[in-house]
Amino acid sequence: MGHCSYYTIANYAEMLKQNVEGVKVTVADPFNPSGKALSEKELGVFDRVIHIPSKREIKIGINDRIKSAGVIIKNKIGLRDFLFNMISFRFKKVRYTIDSFAENSIHGKMLNELFRDYDVFHFHYAAPCYLYPIKYVPENKVKIISIWGSDLFQTSGIKNYSDQLSAFELSDFIIVNTLEKREIFLSKFGRVFADKIRFANFGVSECKLARMESFQKSGNAKEFKKKYGIRDEKAVIIIGYNASSKQNHLAIIKAMNGIDAAIKARLHLIFPLTYGFSIEREDYIMQIKNACSGAGFDFTIIDDYIPEEEYFGMLYSCDIKINLRETDSMNSAMLESAFAGNILINGAWHPYGILRRLGVYCREAVNIEELDKLVSEIVNNLKNEKSKTAPNAELIRSYFSSVNTGMQWKKFFDEVRRLVK
Repeated sequence: MGHCSYYTIANYAEMLKQNVEGVKVTVADPFNPSGKALSEKELGVFDRVIHIPSKREIKIGINDRIKSAGVIIKNKIGLRDFLFNMISFRFKKVRYTIDSFAENSIHGKMLNELFRDYDVFHFHYAAPCYLYPIKYVPENKVKIISIWGSDLFQTSGIKNYSDQLSAFELSDFIIVNTLEKREIFLSKFGRVFADKIRFANFGVSECKLARMESFQKSGNAKEFKKKYGIRDEKAVIIIGYNASSKQNHLAIIKAMNGIDAAIKARLHLIFPLTYGFSIEREDYIMQIKNACSGAGFDFTIIDDYIPEEEYFGMLYSCDIKINLRETDSMNSAMLESAFAGNILINGAWHPYGILRRLGVYCREAVNIEELDKLVSEIVNNLKNEKSKTAPNAELIRSYFSSVNTGMQWKKFFDEVRRLVK
């Protein structure tokens, strides 16, 4: 339940089925981040697909209103305000009170009916709008909340904090994937939740890593450069992984404009903008194009979904991957770039201590403004820098492959199973 972005949740469901004996997975309201409809074949990874009804879908009849008014009067729920509005002839407010009570009652019954056949409820992405159904989950069911990243780092406001806090109090487990995220969570919501926290990663599909290796050996990466007109002598830099302005595309281009003209001429920038448009202005892509053209960069914008082989071609054509989004939580695009041997430039503010502990070679930028100097240094020593990334593939596989993360989830669900009644 929650933010059920298809590829993340489908990979997660497959991993659970491979590692947790006897598990059946239902998904609520999955969506394709590209905006396209999901096919029956794609949805086949789940045992069942359901829809969580919203209050807007509820039609209130006269019998519902009569019943609602009766409950308000009998149980004295908001009775004082209800009677005051009646004797003050504020009939719109009376109608609103009755309808709201009826709507909440009907919605609660719908969710109770929908939830009764399940043992475990796993909420993904802890934004308040995704957490409200947790209060309708029966007390004897196991409730899990997975923190993804922006739900912790970018959600703010007293009402949002209050709604999140209420959900965390109702949960049995809270999943995080880094030590830093645990400390941020406990600092924000209280160390009283420490005993609920467990560590687990979504990771990267081992099958996908194997396909990447096979693609690399095929030598087909050159087809990507040929298709997009990227000259072999260019140093290829991928900036971000979606169309959200939180990837800081424009600030990165501005900072890189300070690169010496001779080095700039050696660069080709790629912007993968295949999803994330819904939260941006319509002219955002044009702003990126204008900024690149104004700075004199050769560049390619990919704004439609590409086949997997073409995606692999992009990764293996790349020399440098810039990952300086506002907040992040070990995104899979970054991990796949590291596996492909890209030189990562990550934000020093990201919670990536595990990469340092594993020994993954990457560079860090303390701020975006220093990017011109950092990129220039890397490009001037590109062969040496690339050689340092050679161990990264096996280091990424050793910790983030679904073979390893599957064992993390198996251990966790062995604990969950003991709570299932």
